[in-house]
Amino acid sequence: MPGPGGGPPRRSHTKSRNGCKTCKRRHIRCDETFPQCRNCTKHNCRCDYMDTQAVRDEAPRSPGVPNLLMTPEIEAEIESWQFNGVPPFPELSQCPRNDWYRFSKTDLRLIHHIAGLSIDFHRRGLSETTVWAPKMPSILAIAVSSDFVMSAVLAFSASHLAYLTGSKETENLSYRHRGVAFKGLQNAIGTFSKANCNSILAASILLSWQATDWASLASLQRGMSSVLDSMHPYWKETSDIAQFLEGQRALRSFNMNLNSTYLSGATRYQGDDLERIDTSIADLQIIQKQVQHIPEYYERIHELLTFVKKLRNDMPIPSPEKAFERLQPLRTWLFWLPTKMLTGGERDLGALSILAQFYSTALALEPLFPEIEGSYLGCMAITPIENIDAILLARKSSIPYTPGAQLAATLMEFPRHIMTDYKSCIQWSQPVQPMNHFVTTPPSPYHQFHDISYETTAPYTPSIHSPPTFAIPTPPFHAQHMYGSHPNLSAVYVSSPLSSEGGDESLSDYSRQGGLEHSPAFSSPYNEELHHQLPTTDASAALNNIGLIHESPIMPIGAVAPELWT
Repeated sequence: MPGPGGGPPRRSHTKSRNGCKTCKRRHIRCDETFPQCRNCTKHNCRCDYMDTQAVRDEAPRSPGVPNLLMTPEIEAEIESWQFNGVPPFPELSQCPRNDWYRFSKTDLRLIHHIAGLSIDFHRRGLSETTVWAPKMPSILAIAVSSDFVMSAVLAFSASHLAYLTGSKETENLSYRHRGVAFKGLQNAIGTFSKANCNSILAASILLSWQATDWASLASLQRGMSSVLDSMHPYWKETSDIAQFLEGQRALRSFNMNLNSTYLSGATRYQGDDLERIDTSIADLQIIQKQVQHIPEYYERIHELLTFVKKLRNDMPIPSPEKAFERLQPLRTWLFWLPTKMLTGGERDLGALSILAQFYSTALALEPLFPEIEGSYLGCMAITPIENIDAILLARKSSIPYTPGAQLAATLMEFPRHIMTDYKSCIQWSQPVQPMNHFVTTPPSPYHQFHDISYETTAPYTPSIHSPPTFAIPTPPFHAQHMYGSHPNLSAVYVSSPLSSEGGDESLSDYSRQGGLEHSPAFSSPYNEELHHQLPTTDASAALNNIGLIHESPIMPIGAVAPELWT
């Protein structure tokens, strides 16, 4: 076609409908060449086609369905639960049916999993031999009426399933729920009150249990401490979780007082510190020989021994961040190893004695790392060691000639020694009375359901295998509470990077779209230091809440959340 004025024909023009953003911004035609258009190559600038190509390459590897260990039996229970609102566990039957209809099938599976584990431990009298199960009834009672606490519960459950299966999709599901929990926690802090203080603490403790980096855990600890300082004494008296956290804070303050500054280099680890590790290694080597005829136990002790030896060789560890990273495998064992080893029957006796070695190692290592406040090591390990010792001594007394019971009781020598040494290190102010292994069993959060015959096909609800737990005498002292006002608690928390703009913040099925970035670690929800002028609860008096005595995970009268277990 001739041009205007009869000139040469004009070149045809092909419009670019999918050009790169750089060319569009410069108002030039993009030739749409992948992985980088020619204009961007000519002008030596980055073409966003590079990002598009990466997405295209990854498209065939889109995330699949999370591995939730769903069996036909569990699926049938969940479908019935979702349809009629009746949970598969009678322990949850006091919750109104309407509360369950709002959850997706995936969410109910996660609740089913973590609640089933907790209920199984309680039914078998083993709850107090774990670090998390005793608090789960109180947390679940709060979560039923608090979406962000339930998101933290779902994340906790998904993290355990990811640990069992190694599924990346399940791990991403945990990250997603964790991001929703962080955002809800931020919003709740902005309206801090008696009505939501328990929810704030419950979500914070669950998220701290899932922390994978030191910055997150440290800021969560500071945030919980700030909330505790801002609570009225009566709120604490009616909060099982607040009393539990006060006890942990008291023990951590003792350890910090023993070594208040972080010294890098060889001066940080001297004398008793290195001797403590060397003694632990020697004791574990003896234990490994004692269980060499049991392959499973031998392998577990071998893993623990290898961990401690490597930690010993890596000292001095230059920073709290590195120290926390090195201790992370031990924290994972403390949380999840009981779910693998306590499978029921008389084998639980040997398994308990092996678990006690892990708890004792945590207790032995905690004084070496006061700057990271033990990473919740010793604070969590005390109660399980005491209760394992009580169970094994009671079983040895009832069946003294059983080889398994005798071996299990013998293996407790190392944990008992570590416990005694730990108490002396923190300047234990009250003498601990000898345990009476034949006293009345303390109330269980599920005691009202013991006579109910209720069939379930859930794999985590077997019949009772193990002996009941035994009470430990209560120390004759009580906490003296002080509190201060915190005018702006919302400043303690910042938005989580896991949260996405415009994303679905509801408790949702994994199949629904979510913009959450899946990061292997999440940053802290707190970004400001505590207000040091606030008075704190007397540390020595708060030790009666740490778990050296049996405490029922029942929500006391006056708590805000609905009661599931009384």
